Amino acid sequence: MMSGRLCRRRSRRQILHTAAAILALVFFTHGARALQMSETGSADGEAILLLSGEVAMSDVDRILYALRSGRFSEVWLDSPGGDSAAGYKLGRAIRNGRLSTRVPKGAVCASACVDIFLGGVVRFVDDRATIMIHPGSISRSDTANEYMYSALRQGKAVEAIQSLERFNSAETSSWIEYLTFMGASLEIVTYAAKVQHDCAIVLSRQELVYFNILNTAGRPVSGYSPAEPNVRCNFGGQ
Repeated sequence: MMSGRLCRRRSRRQILHTAAAILALVFFTHGARALQMSETGSADGEAILLLSGEVAMSDVDRILYALRSGRFSEVWLDSPGGDSAAGYKLGRAIRNGRLSTRVPKGAVCASACVDIFLGGVVRFVDDRATIMIHPGSISRSDTANEYMYSALRQGKAVEAIQSLERFNSAETSSWIEYLTFMGASLEIVTYAAKVQHDCAIVLSRQELVYFNILNTAGRPVSGYSPAEPNVRCNFGGQ
């Protein structure tokens, strides 16, 4: 009997510890975000749309409106990431508009920003620009965060924990589908899984070409394969 009670106590403690970890994740990623838009011009007079800041679903409609205006030929990106579903929507709109994408000198494009970047028919990464990827997780979805937050506030820790795996599985499936549509290598998924969710892999130029994230720098070097990842943690993305 004591053994059974002890097991039940441990089980309850494990649930509470897991719930606390989820709650911390939800609160960490639940803050206000905004993807800022600004306009610049190129040397040949073409209009360029610059997107900077964190990617949130609440920003999608106004950015889609700008993308569909027909005024822009290229989208520049400088973002630590954010909501993955928002990134997919913006990336698809860029592809439908046959626009180019660029990560300019000194900019960082991570997580959901890379999803947007992949929408470009032609994709440029300037010198001293940084591209980072990491595994799909609940923290990349505003919808998942809202659900988890609601369940935990109602004291439904078990339901929240059970749904965590479903959300993560669905996120990975959505990412694979998106990468396939954009023509990027599915090896990205396996490579990204080499790090934990709160860290990211900084991709070298050769890795960008190898995974077909960058498509304006020639073909992959013959016999090349990615090395051990260059990992950066606590980078502020999702």
